[in-house]
Order: sequence, then C-alpha cells, then structure tokens
Amino acid sequence: MARRLFDRITEHPEFEGATQDLSIATFRYVPSDVDVADPATRKYLNTLNASILDRLQASGTVYLSNAVIDEVYLLRACVVNFRTSAERIDVLPQRIATVGREVHQGLRHSG
Repeated sequence: MARRLFDRITEHPEFEGATQDLSIATFRYVPSDVDVADPATRKYLNTLNASILDRLQASGTVYLSNAVIDEVYLLRACVVNFRTSAERIDVLPQRIATVGREVHQGLRHSG
C-alpha cells in the first residue's frame, strides 16, 4: 500500500515524491505557484509541510509523521495495518492537497 500511495503522490502535480521502501513513503506538498529554484523556497516549503502535518494530525482523520532528508522536511506515511484499503490510499493525496492549499493560503496572507 505504501507503493500505491507513493505512485498516487508522484502522479499528483502538487507533490514531490522523495522515497518509498517497504511500508514507508515520503513526500512533500509543493504548491504550483512556488518556484522551487528560488533559494528561499526550501525554508518556506519546510514550514508549509510542517504546518500541513500539524493540521492533518489535529484533524484525527489522517496520521502521518515526518522525516528530514538533506534539510528537506518531508511528510512520511507508514502503512502497516493490513486492513488499509486501496480506496483509503487513493483519497489521501487529494485530502493532503486540500489541507496544503488551505495552509499555503494562510501562510501567504500572514507573511
């Protein structure tokens, strides 16, 4: 299921897949209006993804953790429950992207 999630993430235009191994997939949300070539972007994306994680965990509907690889803050999914369905995996990217857009708008308007 982690492979399936990673595939769905990498197919989505607002995500960058990072790693996938066994039951773990790591990735980050990258809004379409953010220039990843800009040096200031890494710090912003780290803050954005940390805020997305906080919001998702507070919602109680999705529980992700994080990983930091080469100073890049990533969302980390670990799928170990044998009852996890393909349908649940397939809706995750859109759910995370929706929260990502909301957090991105909030950060842009506050900063």
